[in-house]
Amino acid sequence: MKISNLFSPRTKTALMMLAYRPATTAGSIAGVISIVFLIGFQMSLFFAVMENISGWLRHSDVDFIVVSKNTVNGLNSAAIPKAYKDRIVGLKEIAWVQPMIQGLSSIQIKGQRTELMQLIGIERPELKGGPWIFAPEQGNLEELLDYKAITVDKLNLSALDNPKIGDLAQFGGKEVFLAGITENIRSIQAPRSYANNELAAQILGRNPSLCNYLLVKAHHWAEYNEDELLKKIQLLLPQATVYTKKGLINSTDYYNMVNTGTGVGVLSAVIASAIVGFIIISLTMFSSVINYTKDFAILRVLGAKKRDILTIIMIQSTFISLIGIMFGSFFLGLALNAMKTTKLGTAYPLWFYPVQIIICLVICYLGAIFGMRKAKSIQPESVFR
Repeated sequence: MKISNLFSPRTKTALMMLAYRPATTAGSIAGVISIVFLIGFQMSLFFAVMENISGWLRHSDVDFIVVSKNTVNGLNSAAIPKAYKDRIVGLKEIAWVQPMIQGLSSIQIKGQRTELMQLIGIERPELKGGPWIFAPEQGNLEELLDYKAITVDKLNLSALDNPKIGDLAQFGGKEVFLAGITENIRSIQAPRSYANNELAAQILGRNPSLCNYLLVKAHHWAEYNEDELLKKIQLLLPQATVYTKKGLINSTDYYNMVNTGTGVGVLSAVIASAIVGFIIISLTMFSSVINYTKDFAILRVLGAKKRDILTIIMIQSTFISLIGIMFGSFFLGLALNAMKTTKLGTAYPLWFYPVQIIICLVICYLGAIFGMRKAKSIQPESVFR
């Protein structure tokens, strides 16, 4: 069986018309490619910013987080007493409670360049809330059990003159050594470095009895209602605010996207790209239909009905859309792969890809529908004008 026999006459006609005008077809496909790339790239930056805002929360193995009173931005919790831990650790549903501190300080490695870092202090020996990924053969979480051990991320090595594991450093005036190199742990604030709580408190000049967060984990076997356990913990800590992990992530993301320049800028860019994309694809598909006006008139002379013309237009729109989406996705993948090693990074969740395809197809079809209104008015005699 010939391949051509697999297609209906309408499909053959639609594809032959596209092949007959390669410049017009290529221009339409290029329009779809550009907007698939634009929307996909802007959304990847949006998701990357969201990941960088609350990445440590997303990767932490906790169920609840205790922060200072009325805190809505999880990146900036004021000091709370570590003694709050004793009030809730005895609850039967609670497996463990671990304090965490954070703050900014300058680090100098090899006695040369100085860099401002966001230092995170985690409790020994459990080291809960610590770094979740290390560069291959560049240390592990257990290295932070050493009192003077710190980590630096791979993305920030060049800013510190490319230190090696074991190099000594001055961090906030305290002597430390590089024990591990994390991989692509980003932050919208200063680069992140990890140490144990005691060392971090000394570097930051903090009262050792205070922390910024209490990380709370419930027993896996415990049957509990999350909202009820949240209220129970909150009653025991009236001078603090308690969130579920998801609740603090949502609150932090919302605050930073709405109230900070970075968030508003990225959100505005995403909205603008969606509007521009709608306009470009709609005009591209509309122009494609208009360019075939004379061809449609010839088909009407040959006996084609209006519904045949409309079917041909939809087939052409589908073909152009799918080819454009395929190549647009390819170029988008190349760009996202190149951005992986940058300080901003990219994040493109798999669930968003089919959503983007559907959005692009809908926009393409809307543009084609606008063109159909013109095509429906085509009369056979117009071919002789």
